[in-house]
Amino acid sequence: MPRYIVQARIERSYQWNPFDDEMRRKGRQDLRILPTEWLLEMGPEIESPDPRNPDVPHPTRSVVGVRPMAVMARNETEAAEAVIARYDAWRDEYPSSNPGGGWRCVEDAFSVTGVRREASTPRQIGSFEVDFAKLVAPDVGPHHLATDQMFELFRWMIGTSEPYHAGRHCSVHRMLKVNDGSWSEGVYEIDSRANLMERLRAGVLSCGHDIYDMWREEHGIAYGQKATIRVPHYAHRVHQFSGTHGGQALCDSVWWAMKDVSGHRFGTSPNSVHPEALVAKSFRIIVSAKGFTFRINYGFDDAEHGSKWGHDLATTRFGETFYETAERAMTLLFELLPTYRDKHRWREAA
Repeated sequence: MPRYIVQARIERSYQWNPFDDEMRRKGRQDLRILPTEWLLEMGPEIESPDPRNPDVPHPTRSVVGVRPMAVMARNETEAAEAVIARYDAWRDEYPSSNPGGGWRCVEDAFSVTGVRREASTPRQIGSFEVDFAKLVAPDVGPHHLATDQMFELFRWMIGTSEPYHAGRHCSVHRMLKVNDGSWSEGVYEIDSRANLMERLRAGVLSCGHDIYDMWREEHGIAYGQKATIRVPHYAHRVHQFSGTHGGQALCDSVWWAMKDVSGHRFGTSPNSVHPEALVAKSFRIIVSAKGFTFRINYGFDDAEHGSKWGHDLATTRFGETFYETAERAMTLLFELLPTYRDKHRWREAA
């Protein structure tokens, strides 16, 4: 399926709801003015009269801009409709009016100004083969697989392992967690290449219960055997979807973020309640049978202040491949963290 770049124009005006001016003086603002995917700079505050009370001026801010959106579609019409549907879904989820105080939307306009097909979209591959002997070999390991193949293999393991459990604390899902402190069944946080490799090897070699062997036998997971994973992906055919993620090969930018994002600062905190929470702590990929979520955890400057929050950059949409989700996530990451973007500009020539 080809990929299209849709130019979307957004025009929204906001007026301050004066029921809680103390919140405004503290600098708190409703940061859900736009979904982060359409991140745009807010215009300056201006004083304007309230139509319902012309004698009382209220601060007004506007957002106007054109944003490129990448979508997979069969034709230009479907691409434009997909972007409009995304905006409408967001608008329905987050009402324009905030009766408790904050910025209230008074004007809203959204339109598609152009659609073009990307001529250089890499061709997808429908399946790949996994040699489990190579997967667990200490001198080879998952390195013979492309980055998206490694993640899709782990996603396949999660999906096939769901019915296999023997009691509350014994299941293939638990075995694949490999010292993961979370208790969420079928949801796994990957924070490094080594972490992903450890889980893949555990899926082939872990022992301790007959339920593991039953799962492996029924799905052909064994040393010396091979399996075919049928999932659309790009493997080594993708080098750069675009330069929006800093010029790096997309797969490299994902691994670099896991190692190097800590300590970099947001231009504006994603947390409207704690606007001083500006420091990135970690970058992780959440894997489940449904797909992938790219998440950045952040908090305060003070390391002793233990509060942290997670901000989801992108989550797999229907029909989307790993790299297509990753591109949306890395594009937004570079916009949210100016210091991280500036540090990695040297990679643009790579």
